[in-house]
Amino acid sequence: MPALHPQIAVGIILFNSQNEVLLIKRANPPAEGLWTLPGGKVKYGESLEQACIREMLEETGINVRPLKLIEVVERITEGFHYVIMDYLAVQMTDDEAVPSSDALDAKWVSLEQFSDYETTEGLLPVINRASQHNH
Repeated sequence: MPALHPQIAVGIILFNSQNEVLLIKRANPPAEGLWTLPGGKVKYGESLEQACIREMLEETGINVRPLKLIEVVERITEGFHYVIMDYLAVQMTDDEAVPSSDALDAKWVSLEQFSDYETTEGLLPVINRASQHNH
């Protein structure tokens, strides 16, 4: 049974040295089977930055440091209501992305390849905005 109030969540935007962004394929609703940013619900007592670090580790095994809030998006779909804070992050160790938790797959995707992936609604403009801050 979905929550009957909006849920706060985070999304993590991580670029590699080739300016590819890390996407995960969602294992669960909403948007099951679609490609999107790693992320998930913020737990009670957890800061947004702590949620970014935890969710990225759980879904990809990569340790990150959140740098900057890029976008706040609202998703009301499939009986879910999320307010998602999308953060640009930097990778802290050179671990490879290994999908786990509720990620079916994880891939580094260039902006040129983006249209080859079935992604969640409104994802590309957020990633484009983040890429302008990724120096």
